[in-house]
Amino acid sequence: MNYPTQPYPSQPPKKKRVWPWFVIPAIILLCGFGGCATILANSDKAAESFQEGAEAGFRGAASEGSDIAPAGSAVRDGKFEFQVTKVEQGEAAVSWNSLVDREAQGVYVLVHVTVTNISDQAQYYFGQNQTLIDEQGREFTNDSIAESYVKDPGAGVGEINPGLKFDTVLVFDVPADAVPTAIEFHDSAFSGGVQVALQ
Repeated sequence: MNYPTQPYPSQPPKKKRVWPWFVIPAIILLCGFGGCATILANSDKAAESFQEGAEAGFRGAASEGSDIAPAGSAVRDGKFEFQVTKVEQGEAAVSWNSLVDREAQGVYVLVHVTVTNISDQAQYYFGQNQTLIDEQGREFTNDSIAESYVKDPGAGVGEINPGLKFDTVLVFDVPADAVPTAIEFHDSAFSGGVQVALQ
């Protein structure tokens, strides 16, 4: 049996849902605002952390500055004890035997020191390991050549036996306007060092 073929009626196309044109920008804006709010909140936390860190660093620097021993104190670094006994400032030249002078580029500062070996074995002392510090925070190395002019040549380097001490002079060539405030002593080039005030 043949049935008449009739085309099925086509269904009307479904209507596509159209979003209002302002919805997508609004969503983006809200997300952006939320992101900005999160960034701002994190920024505030970062700023607080930075401020706390800066304050801690400042307190640390202040405490380090207070580690300078008072003038005249006997201080220790490694196997040596150091004590400043006298400071001479403003010397234009130095001389050991009054025949040959060594002139400063600026002026000389002479720091008289007693060095004691506090260990149980012999230890070499080197004047070159010591540093002068002025009120501007500038650091000056010992002028070993000038040092040889104020005492026997080679007296700036020596081996000290346990329990013994000797007197020496450190000579620093500094600008005429420098105001020495401290000296940093080391028992070797690799030691931590200790500072003592000169005033």
